[in-house]
Amino acid sequence: MDTRNSRNQIWIGLVIIAIGVLALVNNLVSPVLMSWAWIITLGASAVICAWQYSRHPEIGTAIVGYVTGSVALVILLTSQLHISGAIVPVLILALIGLPFLYAGLRNSDKRGLLVPAYVMFAIALLLLFTEMADHRMDELVPTYVMAVIGLPFVVMAFVTQKYALLIPGGILLVIGSFLAGSFVGVGPQVFTIGIPVILIASGALLLLRGGSNGQKAKH
Repeated sequence: MDTRNSRNQIWIGLVIIAIGVLALVNNLVSPVLMSWAWIITLGASAVICAWQYSRHPEIGTAIVGYVTGSVALVILLTSQLHISGAIVPVLILALIGLPFLYAGLRNSDKRGLLVPAYVMFAIALLLLFTEMADHRMDELVPTYVMAVIGLPFVVMAFVTQKYALLIPGGILLVIGSFLAGSFVGVGPQVFTIGIPVILIASGALLLLRGGSNGQKAKH
């Protein structure tokens, strides 16, 4: 185990030294050559870390490899392929969120890691939506925000069977629905009738579930 850790530390140390050398000569070389130097160095570092991880799995090696590979990809897209606009922060947010998503889905005891993944992807989608939509569609942004915040409460209510979470989730979704309805021209009368009906139906469902669970507990 000590030998494995030593080898991983050596590889990570070499990667850090290479990055430090590039940082020192960053202003001494033309921007085009420097960008390719960063891409090649970081890309090679990611490949080396991936190879080392395949031989001796260590979380530190995986993190360094993922970070260097992600940064190399971002530099390649922005400096050589000249991608700009909202797609760049969207890509960065997605790259940050992916490890959390992977770890949360793979390990049942680490489901909490899905929360930062959800936040990252939600923000990324919001940026992408605002970039691609016309200015009139900007009015739907509050609806999206309400839905993004409200949905986790609803999901967690059914997953954990803590149905009190339906209250904040439902309120946020109702507000989002009202905003969306106003955008498409739905009259407020629909909501003044529809929302109470939904609330009554939801309450009745909870009463039925509570009564059913109570009967099972007695038996």
